[in-house]
Amino acid sequence: MLHDISSSRRTFICIDALDECAAEYRAKLLDSLEKILHKSPNIRMFLAGRLHVRDEVGEHLSGRVAAVSITPTKSDIVRFLKAKLKEDQCSQPSRPDARALASYSPVRPGQGG
Repeated sequence: MLHDISSSRRTFICIDALDECAAEYRAKLLDSLEKILHKSPNIRMFLAGRLHVRDEVGEHLSGRVAAVSITPTKSDIVRFLKAKLKEDQCSQPSRPDARALASYSPVRPGQGG
């Protein structure tokens, strides 16, 4: 793979849910990505994962990281849950748990409840 992407053409690598990769394999993956970046200056990477892997990514990729935090809003969560309920052929709107999900209101620590 390294040979294929070492060309002068710009190549994009996208990896989602990096935090779901087991820590031992994540370290190996990040080491491999660092080698790719070192040998291929035209590589661009997009890595997505939860906040707790940010430092690990920074350590392995030697400061070649620009981090952007994205936080879902209440309306994002409600829209997602309603869409999932609509897709779910088994859900019955009259079920109490389905109604509870449809009116879900997340409360963050320190915001009362």
